[in-house]
This record gives sequence, C-alpha cells and structure tokens, in this order.
Amino acid sequence: MKSGKKLVLLIMKALLPLLSGCCFFFTVREYYNPITGFFYKGFVLFSVLYAVIYLFFLRMYGGTKIDTEKPRNLILSSFIALFFANILIYIMLSLLALRFVSPIPLMLSMIVQAILCAGLYYGFVAVTKALFPALLTVAIITESDNDADATEKIRIHDRLHRVVEIKKTDELGEDFENLDKFESVLIGDIPHELRSALLTYCYNNGKDIMLIPSMHDILLNNSVKYIVNDKLYYTDTYNGFSAGASFIKRTFDIVLSLLGIIITSPLMAIVALLIRSYDKGPALFRQTRLTKGGRAFTIVKFRSMIQNAEDKGETYLVKDGDDRITPIGRFIRAARIDELPQLFNILKGDMSFIGPRPERPELYDIYSKECPEFRYRLKVKAGLTGYAQVYGKYNTTAADKVKLDLLYIENASILQDLQILFYTVKIIFIKDSSEGIKDVSKAAKK
Repeated sequence: MKSGKKLVLLIMKALLPLLSGCCFFFTVREYYNPITGFFYKGFVLFSVLYAVIYLFFLRMYGGTKIDTEKPRNLILSSFIALFFANILIYIMLSLLALRFVSPIPLMLSMIVQAILCAGLYYGFVAVTKALFPALLTVAIITESDNDADATEKIRIHDRLHRVVEIKKTDELGEDFENLDKFESVLIGDIPHELRSALLTYCYNNGKDIMLIPSMHDILLNNSVKYIVNDKLYYTDTYNGFSAGASFIKRTFDIVLSLLGIIITSPLMAIVALLIRSYDKGPALFRQTRLTKGGRAFTIVKFRSMIQNAEDKGETYLVKDGDDRITPIGRFIRAARIDELPQLFNILKGDMSFIGPRPERPELYDIYSKECPEFRYRLKVKAGLTGYAQVYGKYNTTAADKVKLDLLYIENASILQDLQILFYTVKIIFIKDSSEGIKDVSKAAKK
C-alpha cells in the first residue's frame, strides 16, 4: 500500500514539470527561435533546463506535497515557481539576444501553464483521496490546551490522518486492546512511561505514529549517531553558525537590506505620507525588543494603529477585528508593508533577515516563566522572518512558536536561511497567516 502510494505520488510529481516543460518547448520554439538559434535537440535541452528550474522552486515552495497540502496552497506554490522559473529563463533569453526581448509569449505561456497545473492539482488531490484515504486515527492526549489545539488542527486538516476518536490518558486500558480498530495513533504530551508503552504497542502492531513533540524532542532532532564499541549514543551540541557562515550571513544582510531600502524607498515614502495624512500622527512606531544574548534594541515599523494604542501602560494583544488598527494600517499589515522600516534595523545589525522574531522584554519574562525553553530563542540574532512566520501564523501560540524557532536554531545554516527567505514570498499571499488572535490569553502581537 505504502509503496503503491509512493509510486503514484512520484508519477504525479513528474507530470507537473513535464507538462510545464512541454508548454515552454512550444513557446520557445515558436516565438524565440530566431533569438536562440537552436536546433531541435537544443530546444529539448533548454526545455529540460526550464523543467528542472521549475521543479527546484516547486519543491522549495511545497508544491510537491500533493498528499498533505490543500489544492489552493499547491496552486499558489506552482504559480510562484512558474513565476521565478520564467524570470530566470527570460534573463537567459535576453542574454542570448544581447537585448531585452518581448516577455509577452512567456507571460501567456505562464498563464496557460498555471491553468493546466491547477487542473492537475485538483485531479491529483481527488485521486489521492480516493486511492489512499486518510488513516483512521485515535488521539491520546492530556487535558492541556496544547494537546487539544494540536488535535483539532489535525482533525481539520484530514489529508493523512482522520481523527475519529479522542481518548484522555485515564481512559486507556493497560493492554491497549481498545485501540486495535484504529490505523494510527496521535500521541500528545503524555507521561513518559505511557508514551513508551504506546510507542511499543504501535511498533508491534504496525500502526502509524504521529507524535506531538516536546521541547526536548526538538532539541535532540539534529542528534548524530555515535557508536563506541557495542554502545549506541546520540550526541547533540549546538554550534550555531560558524565564523565563515556568520560572515556570509552578515554580508548578505547588509547587501540585501541596502538593496531593499533603495528599491522600496518610494513605497515607504508614500506609506509614510498616507499614515501622516490619516490622523496627523507619527508614521513610524518604535518599540523595545530583544535580540541575541538578551540585548535590547529599538525596532522600527510603520504605525498601523491609532496613536497611543497602549497608553494605559499595559501590553495589549492584537485580536481579530481590533478597532485600534486604522484602515491604512489594516492594509499595510496584510501586505506586510509595515515591516519595511526594519530593513534599517537589519542594516544596523540589530536584526538579521532570518531568525526568531524579536519579543518585547515584558512578554519575554512572562513566556520564559511559562516555558523555560523560550530563552533559547536568544541564542541567535532576531530576524525579520523565520520558521515561526513561514510555517506558523500570526496567532500561533507562544509555545508552538518556540518549537518552530528551536527547530530553526538546531538546524542553523545558510542554505536553510535561503529556503526560509524564498518561502516567505509565498506567505505574503496567504491571508490567515496574518490574522489576529481569537483568544487574547494565548498569543501576543509579534
């Protein structure tokens, strides 16, 4: 069953670049023939190169996760991949012609490709649901809000696991016979002994396991196998970025932030004027945040709320439909334009493009008491975007953001930074990634 599913998914994933490559082959041969001077084999090789570039971006944006992602997310991933692939190919064609060629044929081709890929995705999802239905799953959880929230999200996103029953730890029998009818088990943050027993039961009975990881699970996620004589060990030491990688990361931050400031300066000037004209208040919002090693700095953003939104001296949380957000603020928050002034923070060295979002000192103290691992976020420089932003939401709980940030820290690398940077482009187009919180007791404004 599993091998059959892998084969079907592999065929589906191969069809996407194949279809796009065929469309590109027709376009380049019919409309760019005089520019390239290729013969038939040359067009084939050029089309293969296009398909490889498209597949690279498609994988980066999650467009190959046919068995887990929703069709709309897959289609968005495909469109972004097509956009970047066509940009690179357009540059190549212009270099071959020694001039800027007409982009219209490529644009029309991209529209056709997007429509065809969208149809394929809907067909793929329908086929995978019919051939490989979600596994009947039982959730074994505690009374904690985190377990309940994680279970509910799996229940809603039922592509791989369909939660049909929820059991609290005190409802389990000693031999787990009441779990035999299920195909998989979702294990929450339950006591260690019970967790071990459940893992043994699932392994012996061939049941799939979905585990809600604890903080310690994540800290050991990048462990290296180490064998001494006949003993197996896992060794894990956080090394962070090497001196060379740190230099590359800082150079990247300086160059990209300078380019960003130059390119977006007209937009920033317009936004500043709009904010000022709305209520005559300051265009910029300044707030103390924490970065690497607990060092405090002043973060700069475009003001999206009314003046003196927190004039009572309390830490207010942003929620759905918050009436403190101005009409202009609502737009710039949705489009992430309010974050642009942070390019100056990055240029100065207070922040990096990639890293955990900087938190306010007062919220840092609160979260650290509730979740001691929250302190680990200060092992690296704060960032404009990170794991918690591309894989989480604005209203993701602090505990879940810590897990995502720790996953980034444990796997720190330049390649991972590039992947997150590219993936951030997709997040701009996902509405619910910036929605306010519904329960103000669970999250704070980032």
